[in-house]
Amino acid sequence: MNTISEVIEKIKKMKGIKTKEKVYELLGTTRNSIFNRQRRNKFPYQEIVTYCLRENIDINEILTNQSSAAQPKIRPIRSGTIPTEQEQSIDQGGYVFVPKYDVQVSAGQGSLIHSEQIVSHLAFQENWIRQELGIDPDHIVLIQAVGDSMNPTFNAGALLLVNTKVNQIKNDSIYVINRDDELIVKRIQDLWNGQIKIKSDNPKYEPLIIQKTDVLKIVGEVVWVGQKN
Repeated sequence: MNTISEVIEKIKKMKGIKTKEKVYELLGTTRNSIFNRQRRNKFPYQEIVTYCLRENIDINEILTNQSSAAQPKIRPIRSGTIPTEQEQSIDQGGYVFVPKYDVQVSAGQGSLIHSEQIVSHLAFQENWIRQELGIDPDHIVLIQAVGDSMNPTFNAGALLLVNTKVNQIKNDSIYVINRDDELIVKRIQDLWNGQIKIKSDNPKYEPLIIQKTDVLKIVGEVVWVGQKN
């Protein structure tokens, strides 16, 4: 992800602006405000989102040097939807940028964790996160699924929005689980007999039955899935 200074320089180049002061003016802020935020390691997300929406600029290109055109279209397959572009243009503030990690979670037999580096961010409207999903945006991450064991619920390559603040396991919900240092994504069902079923939605995969007393390392609950159209 680009730093504040890199974002300022990118806007200067895109707009043919010679001074940083003009960029601060376009963003509706000041040099002092940007400087103070840098000291506190705070990024001016709202100003940049507002500017990109107003100027019809790809925010991914501003923040990551990558165009959204090369990225798959994302759609929710859970009840509720991401705000439309028209809705976003009406309410240009209140966005949170969710980190996408260079980690794959297996919907098959397990995938080794190769890296936990943040590779990009996706913007979600904060009200949607809080009201529709009912979760704290400070505890969500994006990771990518591989394998086919969760078909037809979602496919390989799907983006999983994961709530890492899990106080209790909800019956028949989908979770990311750390199993022997591998990440897998499965549905968890309470059998009400002292046992828990860890199952795939694809019937060709056999479920795993464990005792409730067994240690189950929950990374987080999958609260939203986005995948290619």
